[in-house]
Amino acid sequence: MKETAESRKHHPFSASSLQCREASPYWESTNSDSEASRAGILQHGAVDSEDLPEELSDVQAEAVLACKNYWNKILLNFPGGLFINEEYLHIDNEKIVDEAGNEWFGTSGGFLDRGIISAEKKRAAICDWKFGM
Repeated sequence: MKETAESRKHHPFSASSLQCREASPYWESTNSDSEASRAGILQHGAVDSEDLPEELSDVQAEAVLACKNYWNKILLNFPGGLFINEEYLHIDNEKIVDEAGNEWFGTSGGFLDRGIISAEKKRAAICDWKFGM
């Protein structure tokens, strides 16, 4: 069974954390459960769904629709491309172990939200939706 965005672990040095780590080497992710994180999970799911959850505010729903529209524009440039959804990508083959003992491939890595590789395998587009503002 494939892990969901809500249940899966996050790489300790994920790309999303690198700007914070650059600003302060002592920064640590809290991975907290907040109203913003719950809304972000709903929004991520809504991008992949036909329906907009009723719990979303108008602004949150607008952000979801903007992501869907952006993705549809990208698809126009990749006829016959290979679609990738929620796949783990790592930047190298180093193996690291986090504080909880979880093993990870890549000195950095994470799950893309959506991607597509051109049919000729020379171009790609990757999307990583950001919500929670």
